[in-house]
Amino acid sequence: MRRFILGLAVYCSAVLSITPPASSCEGGLLQTHQPAGGFHFQTASEVRDFGGYKTAVICAKNLSKGRDTHLVWFIPTLQGWIPPEESILKERLIRTGSVSGVESCVEYGNRGEWTRAAFFGDDIDHQESSEERSAGCAGARDKYHGQAQLEGIAPPDELKLSITTFFPSDPDNASDTMLELYGSIVLTRLNDKQYEILLSLFLERYKGREMGNVGEVVVTPSAEHLPAHISSIFKENIPEKTKLEDIIGKKFVVDYLDDGVFGEVVLNIASKPGEHLARISIPALGSIGN
Repeated sequence: MRRFILGLAVYCSAVLSITPPASSCEGGLLQTHQPAGGFHFQTASEVRDFGGYKTAVICAKNLSKGRDTHLVWFIPTLQGWIPPEESILKERLIRTGSVSGVESCVEYGNRGEWTRAAFFGDDIDHQESSEERSAGCAGARDKYHGQAQLEGIAPPDELKLSITTFFPSDPDNASDTMLELYGSIVLTRLNDKQYEILLSLFLERYKGREMGNVGEVVVTPSAEHLPAHISSIFKENIPEKTKLEDIIGKKFVVDYLDDGVFGEVVLNIASKPGEHLARISIPALGSIGN
């Protein structure tokens, strides 16, 4: 008998009615950060147990008054420009049987300033945290996660992972051009060899910021660390510098990786070359044999 792990997808908000997420950031490991420069933000994490597998929700809330805050939380790959009193969040699959608090670097503002924050992670996250401490936050800034070995994780035939982030279409005029991206990452098994990726996201101007232009924002996938045939599937369906609005509702089929292997495709969101405005992570998963 074989059990199978699902790969990830995002599908269209035009098909499903999606309600904008609440602005709260709650859960365990709640921390309030007030570093130099007038920045003030909160981080938290919570574990959701679905029986047989778990997810961790990672979030950050901007508590600064009247100031958008750009934040990058390295290991959980959470990034965005957070308006005052709003939160960004990402739901991640726990890849091993154990889960506990782990720290990772958080970059805030636009001057390369760092702090560290705790989130609920797995054994793989703990290993990466140790490597991150050795390299230092500056050395770990643009690390993409490679493949990892799963330990007995078997998600159901369908799984939805929540995501919320904010970013400007023009970072030189971030205050007036802020956009909001929210929805779910949906995983659906098709058969023993393939799964379907659906992109269930909604992209719109952030309230009161009327100069945002969704057509100026593009995504570029990072999948070079995956096997060539898997990487090519992602890049065929999401070519470099694809308009973000064009992948809303995207649906495509991907082959499973080898038994017990986990990978991740990171979509970098930008409006100009060399930018990192925000990121979307798409797991590339494999089967588990019994």
